[in-house]
Formats: sequence, C-alpha cells, structure tokens
Amino acid sequence: EFRQGSRRARYLFFFGYSDHRVKPRAPVVLILAKDTDYGGYVPLRDITQSNKPDMVQVGFDMKKQAFVALTISGVQEGKVENFARKFFDQAVQWDF
Repeated sequence: EFRQGSRRARYLFFFGYSDHRVKPRAPVVLILAKDTDYGGYVPLRDITQSNKPDMVQVGFDMKKQAFVALTISGVQEGKVENFARKFFDQAVQWDF
C-alpha cells in the first residue's frame, strides 16, 4: 500500500501461472495486481489504462539463476532489486 495524505494505492502480488512468453523460463510467477474502484484487485495486464506500472509478472529462471519480468515491452532479465525499484518508482509516479 502506498499512501500520501488521504490518497492511497494498493497492489497485490500473488502466485500464478506465467504468460506464454515467460513460461519457458519461469513457469510459476508473481502476478502484479492493483486494487481498483470497480472490482477489487485486477492483474495489471488486464488494466487498459496507460497510467500503471509496466511490469505485470516476475519470476525466477532456474537455469540461468536470474530473475525475469514480463513488461509491456516484453521479457526482461535482471536483478530483483532493479525490478522492485522500477515498480516502486512507477507506482508512485502514476498514482501520486
């Protein structure tokens, strides 16, 4: 949950099956969802608004021993702390 004064934005990460683009590398991922005014938590990939973080799934590639993320730009590999920082920066930017 992010808060600034009376404003808040809530996100939920839950385990699920990966998108076909990530599945060969990470069959189980964390799916990112946002609490919405119109239906509880909705996976970010299902939200059509452009003002949302661009990472929608994150998983771990056991063969490469690296984290992978599905973003609106495609599959990216990197350090989990970089994915987290980018997510937090984007969430604050879009929600506040």
